[in-house]
Amino acid sequence: MKFNLFPYVVAMSALFVSASAAFYSVYGLSNLFAGASTAVIIMASSLEFAKLVTASALYQYWNRISLPLKAYLTTAIMVLIGITSAGIYGFLSGAYQETSAKEAITSTEIAILTSKQNRYVRDSEVLNTNIITWSEALANPSTIQYVDRESGQLVTTTSSRQRKALEAQLEESRIAYAVASDSISAIDIQILDLKINDETARELGPLKYVSTLIDKPMDSIINWFMLLIIFVFDPLAISLVIVANIAFGRTIEPEVIVEPQEILEVPVVVEDPGISKVDARQDKVIELILELIKANASISPVIIDKRIKEIKENLYGEKEIK
Repeated sequence: MKFNLFPYVVAMSALFVSASAAFYSVYGLSNLFAGASTAVIIMASSLEFAKLVTASALYQYWNRISLPLKAYLTTAIMVLIGITSAGIYGFLSGAYQETSAKEAITSTEIAILTSKQNRYVRDSEVLNTNIITWSEALANPSTIQYVDRESGQLVTTTSSRQRKALEAQLEESRIAYAVASDSISAIDIQILDLKINDETARELGPLKYVSTLIDKPMDSIINWFMLLIIFVFDPLAISLVIVANIAFGRTIEPEVIVEPQEILEVPVVVEDPGISKVDARQDKVIELILELIKANASISPVIIDKRIKEIKENLYGEKEIK
């Protein structure tokens, strides 16, 4: 018989897809019922194995089982497919929520740093304005002109004490401006580090691109994508199990059942030895009579008597006739 590899390939594919679906489903259900995760793992694993066996049994014995049993087993498989799909959905949604939470934390940190940086930027702008104003006011060595903060009027004075006060404020503003500039640069470095070390940007980048492309929320896109996966995953596993049964069934040569042939009894005719002897004697008598007729008068009476005795002897099987 020629070896066929295809059924084994189908069987391995079916087992791999089924095992993957079972793993994701069991993991998702255990997270859903975290209070009894061990019990849920045992229960879900046994149900996954029973589902594959039930699918194979339905194909193998479809014509032998009753209609109510067919209906129950088919319904049980459909319900188990739904449970497996729910577990896979839970696993995928949990993974997405974990990634989304990391992305949200990173985004929040960047937003906080950006807000802090904006405050430093505003302070630096105010300090830069003060530095320019006070530098212009102190440019004339004899007089000082500056705008009063309370009244908003231009003040001109020759007081040395006022000059010293403005010089001190100018120096403080320059120092504060340098600190603000350093803080802005440090925050830029922190934001850059967060963006570089953010793994969620690589994971969610394609989804963000699709979300922008079709103008839909990313959560909605993720939901539809997960539904597509679960609608294909476990039903494909069951279908491959049935196909594997079909493939293995065709590789096995059907057993040739030889039906017993009816033996015709041919009647055997067994000849009776006595009858065959009588027929032989009758043939001999006929020959002797023919010889006697042909010889007629040319035979002597003695020979005629002898021939008559032979005729009697052959006809009756007796040596003498009384």
